[in-house]
Amino acid sequence: MKKLLKSLPQSESEWAAVRARYEARDETVATIAASIAMKVTKLVHEAKVRGWALRSARKVVATTINPEPKPITSTKEAINRLKDLVQSRIARLEHAFASGTENERGINSANLLVRTLEKVLELEEQQRKHARLNVHDNKRRDDTWREELAGRIARLGQEPQSGENLRHSGD
Repeated sequence: MKKLLKSLPQSESEWAAVRARYEARDETVATIAASIAMKVTKLVHEAKVRGWALRSARKVVATTINPEPKPITSTKEAINRLKDLVQSRIARLEHAFASGTENERGINSANLLVRTLEKVLELEEQQRKHARLNVHDNKRRDDTWREELAGRIARLGQEPQSGENLRHSGD
């Protein structure tokens, strides 16, 4: 049986132990909450605030996994999926650290995911900057076109029409 704290966790190491129990899913949330003298709702709130892998979210993911993953249709979707993957990998590594079973392969895998996510985010930022520059260039071209059109209209108002010349010469 796990060590029961009988009082609210005070240190980060105590919270890490609670997190490991929570994410391991060997015990019910109610059992964990009772062991640390906390209400279930407060424990779930702490899990959300501290960024733990929530049990309800993990259940949904586990029941909706298909043999063939859904194709990624947008950059935003790809980034969100990478973020989810990084979070779940970090949660597993933290659990492994808490239980003393971490290994270099898991750490390297998480590092690779984080670097990939960083690159994707950099590319996305470059794409946003490029789009902003394009909008600015397009606006400048539109302004130039408007000025040219206004000049043409002004010249048309100043030049006599060919029909007017004929009427005046026939008088």
